[in-house]
Amino acid sequence: MVSLNSGGSEGKLRRVIDKYLRQGSFSRHFATMMSATVFSQLLLLGTSPLLTRLYSPHDFGIFGLIMAYASVLSIVITGRYELAIMLPEDSIKAIHVVILTCAVTALFSVITLFGTVIVLHGSLFSSFAVFNELGNWVYAVPVIALLQSLYQALYFWFNRQQQYTMMARYRIWNGVLITGIALIMGLWPVLPNGLIVSQIVAYAVLLLGMGWKFWREIKQLNMAIEWGIITTQAKRYKDFPRFLVVAHSLESLSAQLPVIMLGELFGTAVAGYFTLTQRVIAAPIGFIAKAAGDIIRERFSTVYRKQGNCRNDYMGAVKGLSLIAVIPLTIFGLFGPSLFSAVFGADWTTSGIYAQVLAVMIFFQMIASPVSVLYMIAEKQRQELMLQIVRVTLCAAALEAGYLSFQNDIVSIIFFGVAMCLIYCFMIYQTNSWACPSVEAKIWRI
Repeated sequence: MVSLNSGGSEGKLRRVIDKYLRQGSFSRHFATMMSATVFSQLLLLGTSPLLTRLYSPHDFGIFGLIMAYASVLSIVITGRYELAIMLPEDSIKAIHVVILTCAVTALFSVITLFGTVIVLHGSLFSSFAVFNELGNWVYAVPVIALLQSLYQALYFWFNRQQQYTMMARYRIWNGVLITGIALIMGLWPVLPNGLIVSQIVAYAVLLLGMGWKFWREIKQLNMAIEWGIITTQAKRYKDFPRFLVVAHSLESLSAQLPVIMLGELFGTAVAGYFTLTQRVIAAPIGFIAKAAGDIIRERFSTVYRKQGNCRNDYMGAVKGLSLIAVIPLTIFGLFGPSLFSAVFGADWTTSGIYAQVLAVMIFFQMIASPVSVLYMIAEKQRQELMLQIVRVTLCAAALEAGYLSFQNDIVSIIFFGVAMCLIYCFMIYQTNSWACPSVEAKIWRI
């Protein structure tokens, strides 16, 4: 056997291995997160054919609407302070940002819950057919938003600490609990919609473990929680709630807008079809964008802090994401309807048509979503706010235009996909210019 310590090609091989698989490298971290993401997404896809036979399009529609409202609310109640957890150079300050995020989240969740009770006992939303169909499930919205937000805050802390193995475990357990509980409750329906219950139980269980781990790390640092530091950090990152709450709420709203508007315009069954489409197309996005996004967030933040730019890392990320994004573009673009019909049953062919017409949008989303962290890292909150205002306006107009002009859900979704492609392309253009500040002057200022 030839030793890898020898010269020549063996020595080159050793250097390549050391470069790409060394402890702490991007490739090693990416492999860790990627494996967990692949497992959770495969679990989601593998159980979806069972779930579509246990739950009706109406059930998926109710579930999709609840999760859509919760996703938007979870952004509002955090003040987006969780995004600032990655930024302080001092870990003590970062811990206080975590506590700040959790406190703000808990406060506004309670306020929202009481507000929901008051609103439902009035007649404000009685004219909306969707709210009448949701019934008491509306109370699940602030609960799920609270759990999701606390989970995200602690997840960002572990991301900052580069505890990727632990993050991967939580991601796996999240998928196992959600799918497992949904299947059990589908087979033995104690409550009307196990899809919603599974989300609540899974996040609650995970938060117990994550909270305990976070508290132990505070104890190990032998630090005291100081209100003065919390208020200082709240002031230091005041632009996050000032600009990012609105910007990211609009971003989330534009992503959830199809479910919300399709449910109101065409009924909960159509919303259910689109919910399954989102569930399936989230797989390729999750395979790459989410796994890479955790590493990109930490890598871009570190390099940008030290060098003032992250051009090389940015270009490498875009090239890699572009090559991989071709795969779902081809699969959904060519085989969407037949694939959904074969896997989920003939009743779900409509979901496959939705995926087919959104294939190009998925391609650009897989590239733009991970690198959009530069809006936060480069502190371009104003620009992101303006972009998201345009985004939600275009999406709403596209969906409404399809309804008013053709009374057709597929046309509405086609218009929506075209609008999102334009937005994602512009996001790539903007973040590319900010990756190297010297070329920032060339960008259109909006």
